[in-house]
Amino acid sequence: MVLAHWPFKKGDYVKAIADYTEAIRLDPKLALAYYSRGLTSVKKADYDKAITDFTEVIRLDPKYSIAYYARGSCYTKKREYDKAIADFTEAILLNPKDSNAYGKPLEKRLGRSPSSGRGSSNG
Repeated sequence: MVLAHWPFKKGDYVKAIADYTEAIRLDPKLALAYYSRGLTSVKKADYDKAITDFTEVIRLDPKYSIAYYARGSCYTKKREYDKAIADFTEAILLNPKDSNAYGKPLEKRLGRSPSSGRGSSNG
């Protein structure tokens, strides 16, 4: 699994996806492999594939808060704001100290600054 990170860091996303897919083939319950493959799909702007992988992470480990945040970010990119808000809400419920989940990506997408209304007060 560690070797799969090298192609990702080098920007070889096709190879990284192939390596993460092989890790999943070897251990279909390895949530980190799905998460990493999802992040790689995000880098390729393939949000549907990323959502599929993040959804599998959540199925395998429903308390994996960062997967909700990542999936919510993908929904934001797709302008599926209700789904994004639901995922950010779940991320906050699971990890209230994660300031990323408090709507910064959604506010940025909507052209609002975090201090211009509801949301985080840390700016």
